[in-house]
Amino acid sequence: MGAAGRAALRRAVPPGPRAAGLGGAGLLRRRAHVELLGVGRAGSGLPAAPCRHGLRSHRGLRHRPRRRRRDGTRLGGRPLGRAGRALDQRDDAAAGLHHHAVPAGAPRDRRGVNERLPFQDGEQVLLIDQRGKRHLIFLRKSETFHSDRGWIPHDSIIGQPEGSWVRSSMGLRYLGFRPTLAEFVLEMPRGAQVIYPKDLAMILFWADVYPGCRVLEAGTGSGALTLALLRAVGPDGHVITYEQRDEFARRALANIHMRVGEVSNLSIRLRPVEDGLPEEDPVDRVVFDLPEPWKLTAAVARVLRPGGILLCYVPTIIQSHQVTEALQRERAWALVETFETLVRPWNIEGTSVRPFHRMVAHTGFITVARRVVPEEGGGTLPRLPLPERDE
Repeated sequence: MGAAGRAALRRAVPPGPRAAGLGGAGLLRRRAHVELLGVGRAGSGLPAAPCRHGLRSHRGLRHRPRRRRRDGTRLGGRPLGRAGRALDQRDDAAAGLHHHAVPAGAPRDRRGVNERLPFQDGEQVLLIDQRGKRHLIFLRKSETFHSDRGWIPHDSIIGQPEGSWVRSSMGLRYLGFRPTLAEFVLEMPRGAQVIYPKDLAMILFWADVYPGCRVLEAGTGSGALTLALLRAVGPDGHVITYEQRDEFARRALANIHMRVGEVSNLSIRLRPVEDGLPEEDPVDRVVFDLPEPWKLTAAVARVLRPGGILLCYVPTIIQSHQVTEALQRERAWALVETFETLVRPWNIEGTSVRPFHRMVAHTGFITVARRVVPEEGGGTLPRLPLPERDE
């Protein structure tokens, strides 16, 4: 990167104050109220994708060669800044997070944005061109958005109502919207593969995540499911999420901060979930995005309250089969069910009505089970019939 590029990056991500005596971990707990339990690698880079003109699309990240740190570990994108030293005031050490993951001018609490007002300085905006290409940017006064279709001053968007058209320097039209959660999930920077909106909707529905719910999640990844859970539980609920890889946890927390600002009802535990389950307080729901959830069914039964729901999201039917067999062998579970979601868009133009040639087909399998109180002196719990559904 040349001198001009470094100067632009410094303008987009200015240095901020650090918590005295606590390094990045103290700053993290002070600003985001998030608890990162575990040992982080000091000096690791945050795989962030903010640039001068906004966030790089995941389409661009997917095809870029991955960079390597000096220790040989891979990062999901370009490292930005340095992480704080790994330390904590408790028995476990906390991995520090450099708060520069969020571009300068971003609102500190996006839940406070009045969506009925025109676009404001510091807001996140999704620009969609006439080809359908999408660009997720942060609005900043005196900044300019650049693309292969020309440039657009941010000042020409600020003050306009949502859904307005703007024109680039080449005369191409762009639509401006505040991104929905589904749009943000598809466009946000990512380290691990995200769960797609079609599965997120089914997970929230079949896990019956409600306002005030206490949810334990394992497999934070890039934070897509965590964002959906935070919205569902509301301010009175709590989400506890486990992630073993600190670069994924950092990426997820950066995405969460970009979307909803500061959060007070999220705990990120940087450790294997099997190590933390014995120490957890009772929870209402458990959601796993793990490769081997069948190894944890007995441990989950001791944490999940009676009547609670366990949901496992896995990519293959072999994994679904294994977790189903494990649940059916144990007397603490009933109503075990597995399904997948397929989405088929349709093209409707005048008298031409046909399905799209491509569809969002298989992405993963969802297995759901209910926690029950085993009958005293009883043998193996009988398999209860599932409710009939319309064909």
